[in-house]
Amino acid sequence: MNFKYVIPEIVDINEVDSSPHPRPMEIGSEEERQRQVKETDGQPITEFKGNANPYIDYQSVDLLLSLQHPRSKGYDEMCFIVQGQCKEMLFKSTYYELYNARLRIMDDDLPNASLILNRCKEIIIL
Repeated sequence: MNFKYVIPEIVDINEVDSSPHPRPMEIGSEEERQRQVKETDGQPITEFKGNANPYIDYQSVDLLLSLQHPRSKGYDEMCFIVQGQCKEMLFKSTYYELYNARLRIMDDDLPNASLILNRCKEIIIL
């Protein structure tokens, strides 16, 4: 390909909390949730302060989206980086499931081990 491509800025990397630790989040009570439902008539809250919202903070989406840095002029490099990172996340998920399945088997908890292994199978199919 011989055209100049553009990498769109999805997040401002200067505004990203780059800590690998979980971000602080308040966990509301059922009473607070019901109060919020009444205040908003059950409509979703779409206005938040700053550049984040609870989903972005919970998942660290802005950090995740700031980790792609092509190092060449090759157009396909961005796809290569994103696919590689997705693959690594699936490997991590598989490891998590297999590790816990092993613990369930060691505790002779075969019903839960079976459930976990079925989840793992679905991840591998991806």
